[in-house]
Amino acid sequence: MRDELKILKELLRKIENENYNGYDPYDIKGTKLYSRNFYTNNFSAKVKRKILDIIDILAPKLARKVMRIKKEKNAKAMGLFLMTYLNMYEVEHDQNYLRKIEYITDWLINNSNRNYKELSWGYPFNWNSVIYIPKNTPSSIASVTIGEAFLKIYNVTKNDKFLNYAEEISKFLLSELNIYYRNYNELCFIYTPLDEF
Repeated sequence: MRDELKILKELLRKIENENYNGYDPYDIKGTKLYSRNFYTNNFSAKVKRKILDIIDILAPKLARKVMRIKKEKNAKAMGLFLMTYLNMYEVEHDQNYLRKIEYITDWLINNSNRNYKELSWGYPFNWNSVIYIPKNTPSSIASVTIGEAFLKIYNVTKNDKFLNYAEEISKFLLSELNIYYRNYNELCFIYTPLDEF
């Protein structure tokens, strides 16, 4: 357990030294060059997509340098960091973890998507799924990840603001996302407010 904790602390130090900024495996697919060739199925576009995919796999840092992609904070990752710091706090009871939780919480609240009434977050890059999703479009995945972290923080600290944040996220899920009812006792939340799959 001590070796794992040591490795985790070293990883967290590296992440903190980057001020929580980093690359995402899908950020390259949100660039204009990639997007321009995404919806076209002619031979030239397919070749360009394939070349970009290969460069991304073989030399991800080089690909991001060539494509001028900067490291950014990712709201979903910030939610995962919240959960990590809380788990660390539960193990070590170190108040520094609570300060880091407060910093990330403030960042998340200040970087929620302001185009929606309730708290919600997306990814810091455009991405293509079945449809084109612009950067920062709230997603159920990112928002739920953060909501789970807020609920856990509330359960540990009993600070009502975290429960209020989690409730706002649940209101976003219920009011802004399409809901697909499979039958009388099963439902699915759609991925973003823009799609229906």
